[in-house]
Amino acid sequence: MAFLVNLLDPEMMVVGGGLGMAGGLYWDSFERTCREHIFSDDSRGLPIVPAKLGTDAGLVGAAAMAITRRHSARAGYAYDTN
Repeated sequence: MAFLVNLLDPEMMVVGGGLGMAGGLYWDSFERTCREHIFSDDSRGLPIVPAKLGTDAGLVGAAAMAITRRHSARAGYAYDTN
């Protein structure tokens, strides 16, 4: 996760799935270790929060993408599938 922060410089990191729901010592260890591996002092304090959808975050995101692509295909837009 720290690698992605270093690469993309996001404003916030939202963690879904089992890791986002872990809480306790596991979450604290993840957050501490992640911050230790972020290069920029400015990015080291970014908010790291669990996804509000919990373990369903990936499923909801995949469904939203499928619906969007289907709607766009019907409207005549093409997606690059490569």
